[in-house]
Formats: sequence, C-alpha cells, structure tokens
Amino acid sequence: MKIQKLTTVILVVASLSVWGQKPITPDYAKEAYKTNFGVKAGLNISNQTAKYDIPDASIQLTTTATSSFHIGFYGDFKLSEKTGVLAEALYSQEGSDVDLQGIDFKQRVNYIKVPLLLNYRPFSNGLSFQLGPQFGFMVKDTIELDNNDGDPFVDADFKSFEFSAVVGAEYRFTRNFKFGARYNLGISDISNTDEGTFRNRNFQLYVGFKMF
Repeated sequence: MKIQKLTTVILVVASLSVWGQKPITPDYAKEAYKTNFGVKAGLNISNQTAKYDIPDASIQLTTTATSSFHIGFYGDFKLSEKTGVLAEALYSQEGSDVDLQGIDFKQRVNYIKVPLLLNYRPFSNGLSFQLGPQFGFMVKDTIELDNNDGDPFVDADFKSFEFSAVVGAEYRFTRNFKFGARYNLGISDISNTDEGTFRNRNFQLYVGFKMF
C-alpha cells in the first residue's frame, strides 16, 4: 500500500509540474543544463540472483522481485554542452522475497548508494543518458520470517559493501523537474558465506527536483 501511494505521488507531481511550468525547448534546455543540485525520490523494483554450491546437497532456492523506495540528493556537474557528471547520495531499500526449500521469507538490505555517472545529452532537448559505477554501503540487513514466534526479524549475513553498474535515462521537462528510469546491476557478491553467492538487481523509477 505504501508503494502504491508513493507511485501515485510521483505521477501527480509529474503531472502538476507539466501544467504549471514552462516546457522544454531547445534553447531553454541548453539554458537549463547547467551545474545544479537537487533532491530525488522514487520506486525500487528489486530482486537478487542466488546460487548455492554445496557438495552432495541439492538446494532449491528461488527469489522474486519486491518493491520499495529510494530517496536522496544529486549534483549534476556540467563538463561541456553535451556531457556532465551526475553524482548522488541515496538511501535505498532493496532485496527479494525468497523461497528456500519451501520456507518463505523476505530479505531486505538497506544501503547508502553513491552512483558516479557520466551524463550524456545527445540532443538539444531535456533528454539525457547515464552510465557508470555505483558504490553501496550497507546500513541494515534483515530477514523477515513468518513463524509466529516472537520477533519475526533476524539479522541477515551480507557484506557491508556492494559494487554495481548503472545504466539509465532521464528527461528534464521543466526548469525544476525531471523524471527518469534506471537499472542497477550488482557486480560484487554480497553474501558472507562460502557456500553461495547473492547479487542485487534493481530497477528504479524516480522524479527529481532542482533546488539550485
């Protein structure tokens, strides 16, 4: 329900800003693309790829995607008329719903994510494309069990650092507002065990607001 409300807020903000502000034109887009700072928030649709390698054991484990949120700050630094560097600091909740040998539980990992992305504008409008690395610093990891036995939350066992690659696109449709989509591909193994590997996958939709 919270995710549905967040998605509704994102769509409403985007709609109101389209009607209430000056639209992007080629000249206006050129003026708007300067070094700027702002805030952003949006939807996460995350999953994890899991693989276990235990000799003489058959492990049946499947993961399905779960929805959550991310929120934070960005700095868009202009290098030329078409290129720039987009740096962000985000609080992001990720994870997956897991079925392990018939036992269902929710696996959640909260990060401070720091993407450092090349921002490329090939056209004379508000459209841009992003590509680059992302560094994740774990804040909290939990497993939520449905066992009706006191506190259902237990600590998971994930590494405190994650490295991922990011590709995305965004469109600045007014002076202050933009929206975008992004895919985060986990490169590093976040599991602390020798028997298996876990890697994050995360698709994001977001809106951003330029403060100055």
